[in-house]
Amino acid sequence: MSLLNIFWTFFRIGLFTFGGGLAMSSVMRHELVIRRRWIDDADFMGLMSLATVVPGVIAVNIAFLLGRRLRGKAGSAAAVLGSILPSFFVIILAAGIILR
Repeated sequence: MSLLNIFWTFFRIGLFTFGGGLAMSSVMRHELVIRRRWIDDADFMGLMSLATVVPGVIAVNIAFLLGRRLRGKAGSAAAVLGSILPSFFVIILAAGIILR
């Protein structure tokens, strides 16, 4: 799979889910395990377990770990950027509207 595909998948997950990592986990599982079949349920549960133990946002931790597994450092960068950019853009947009 391409880096663009990894980026776009995590961008869509970040764009259409609200509520943080645990709320996003069901959407991530559906997208990564059922729809794309990049990993199986056991691997996803392992990623979830590790992502909750490591400090940081659970969804970003999962993106980092899976991206690294799929395409190394470049894959982890693409997955992390894809998962955080939607929130970043929404915050910039809201700040722009509020500060006017």
